[in-house]
Amino acid sequence: MKWLLSLPLLTLLSGCASIDSKISSVPGVGFDVVLLSRTQANPTDKVTFSIESSGTDLWLIVQNGTKEFIQFKNLNLAGSRCSYVSRGKTAVAPENVSTFKMPTLGLLGLCFSNEDQMKLITMPFESVSSKQTSTEYLPTYFSVDYYSPAKNTKGQGHISYQLFLNFKRTELQ
Repeated sequence: MKWLLSLPLLTLLSGCASIDSKISSVPGVGFDVVLLSRTQANPTDKVTFSIESSGTDLWLIVQNGTKEFIQFKNLNLAGSRCSYVSRGKTAVAPENVSTFKMPTLGLLGLCFSNEDQMKLITMPFESVSSKQTSTEYLPTYFSVDYYSPAKNTKGQGHISYQLFLNFKRTELQ
């Protein structure tokens, strides 16, 4: 019975491993993370990373609810053919929400196969989300390493998950 309790954890770990293996199997294109805005946040003792979109623009929103500075590196946003990889380390102030500019959807589209690129060219883009919200979508993979320099080995983390580029379905007439 004890092995049943560890099954969800094993599934979660193997899911992260498959996302990381997909990212590491494609070549990386370097980009510089650019801070756009910074806002004070309530302390939550949590660090979260999310990708948001509007039109063809993509942003990374990092909420550092801890009382320590964090740094992140190895930020990856990958398609089926390549990955955009951040260069260097980026700091996020304590109790802060920071917004960073990511490569546009057009640039990210270069990281997909020719067949997948046709969706980007011919279909109207709807959103980036952690759930599939459309019948027409492209899977995208996200990962990042973060740590608190003040805490040495404590306060380290790795996040990876799958995102969906959702497209509006257009009917032929």
